[in-house]
Amino acid sequence: MTTIKLTESGTVVLSYVDGLGDAQRDEFMVPHGGGYVRRWDGRRSEWTQVFGGIGSYTGQALECGSREQLPALIRREWRRARKALQS
Repeated sequence: MTTIKLTESGTVVLSYVDGLGDAQRDEFMVPHGGGYVRRWDGRRSEWTQVFGGIGSYTGQALECGSREQLPALIRREWRRARKALQS
């Protein structure tokens, strides 16, 4: 099961179970006025820029117009990444 939730602090949390059956959690943010999407990197304890969509580390930087639009963007990118894995 996958959930995508907007938190009170304005971040979006994507929770899912990976192919090995392990629970995963990704957190995303964008500045108040919009801009580049960033993902929390717990290993480095910092926000890192998202390139080429969720699940990709190359390509064009992912941008979003506002925090209110971020859940829909993450949902769209999540579907795109899942579809790419299935093909």
